[in-house]
Amino acid sequence: METRFFSPFAAFFVIASAASAEGEWKSLFNGKDLSGWTVTLDKHKPGEDPEKLVQVRDGAIHMY
Repeated sequence: METRFFSPFAAFFVIASAASAEGEWKSLFNGKDLSGWTVTLDKHKPGEDPEKLVQVRDGAIHMY
């Protein structure tokens, strides 16, 4: 019984590790600014943040 339960999980992890090895890691945030990001706030057009509610400080994204 344990072998039948373990086999599908082992196969999954082998396939998953092979898939992740194919591509390179791509960082979504550079830690400096919001380049490549679009701030979208309620009642504003995408990209508009007149009150600067989304900021980058100390390498992290802060939402006020």
